[in-house]
Amino acid sequence: MTRSDLVITAATMMPPVAKAALLAWAKFAVLVSRPSWAEHWIMESISESLGYRIPVWTRLGNGLKVRVALNDMIGRRICEEGYYEQDTVRLVEALVGQAMVVLDVGAHIGQYTLVTSRLVGPGGQVHSFEPDPETFAWLRSNVQVNRLVNVTVNPVAVASDAEPRRLYFSRIRDTGSNSLVEQKSLYRTGRWRSVTCTSLDAYAASKGLSRIDFIKADVEGAELAMLQGARGILGGERPPILLMEFEEERQRAFGSSCERLAEELRSYGFALWKIGDRLEPYEPARDDPPSLNILAVHPSRRAMISRIPGALLDA
Repeated sequence: MTRSDLVITAATMMPPVAKAALLAWAKFAVLVSRPSWAEHWIMESISESLGYRIPVWTRLGNGLKVRVALNDMIGRRICEEGYYEQDTVRLVEALVGQAMVVLDVGAHIGQYTLVTSRLVGPGGQVHSFEPDPETFAWLRSNVQVNRLVNVTVNPVAVASDAEPRRLYFSRIRDTGSNSLVEQKSLYRTGRWRSVTCTSLDAYAASKGLSRIDFIKADVEGAELAMLQGARGILGGERPPILLMEFEEERQRAFGSSCERLAEELRSYGFALWKIGDRLEPYEPARDDPPSLNILAVHPSRRAMISRIPGALLDA
């Protein structure tokens, strides 16, 4: 029996003791500003075997409190840097303003929900969607602890229609990779559950949303289905700005591609921009990075791009 096997066996025999030890270690790591200690093989092995997200409280870069799992990649990055995806957060801060209506699709624990709630202010609205029950509980608590009265949280997945679907769970180290299709081997756990779904068009109608200004979507490959369920929104007079993840491997798992996703957006007239240190016009290419954040802007909102330093305006 290996050292790792011995540790896991002991932990599974005494879960409360093991969890208490993990939590104490995590709190000490945060106290001494060493969140990366959560990557130690002992912490990872035990937490994965127990399915335990090690909770710590920290603050986002905008000062709001947030509970994160230190042994989850996104949570650890927030602890270390204040935000996950700092460049993208800065872009959101430049685009989202007072009294806007924002949809956070695939909200996870709520980083973008908390960021946009403060940006839209008391006259705005944020509607967040997260289908994983445990992650949703963390999202809801993060909204409640900050008393964000302009946020509505929804424990549902967003797809092309309201038919229930399977949600496949990823490993604890990357809970943001939960998906409506089976995971790649690196994250596969064999665990899944049926979840409730909605389309964005149906949701907007049910809430009486006459306009939507901004959509952030990170749904691990289900982006095309989300767009197909939002044809009324996208075909409107002034469609929202969209911030979406483009990841070729996940698109293929859904029988799609980044090129197909781009075509769908362009069919409504959207211009696409790749997000990095600056915005660059986006064309799908074979040598693209494995994962990209893409900004989609309709001509009716193109003037907003000028608010972003370094944007290229000649696409």
